[in-house]
Amino acid sequence: MIQRIQSIYMLMAVIIAAITFFVPLASFTAEGLQGIYELSGCSFKGIGIEDFPGTPKNPWGVLISMSIFITLIFVAIFKFKKRMTQLKLIRWSYFVLFVYYISLASYCFAFASNSETTFNFSIPSLLPIVALAMTHLAARGIRKDEALVRAADRIR
Repeated sequence: MIQRIQSIYMLMAVIIAAITFFVPLASFTAEGLQGIYELSGCSFKGIGIEDFPGTPKNPWGVLISMSIFITLIFVAIFKFKKRMTQLKLIRWSYFVLFVYYISLASYCFAFASNSETTFNFSIPSLLPIVALAMTHLAARGIRKDEALVRAADRIR
């Protein structure tokens, strides 16, 4: 039921979260070297610089946690007849997003310390927080729907 506003919020959260797979989330620079390393949601690559020995190609923790977040919210969209199940899926997505940020930070700190580089988070690394806000708005709408249905049942 895509007409409900919470379904629109959840769809927007899925789209915003999917964007994080393709935009750079952090950049790493080494002093004295020309070029940077870029970390996106599904790849880690050097631009204008050769790979540091032991450089992983994929940030698996970031990739898997964001994939789980997207899957949870996408499934919640189609559980519109079971509002309490939707709320549970959204609550689990909060936890998964927390794990996402922990894995992103640990990945950045680990690579920066092992390769003696400095890193900067870019603005697109805040996109999951926007997706979190959208899921929160969806949860508010779901709770309002549930209250409305319970009030209607009480009148009968």
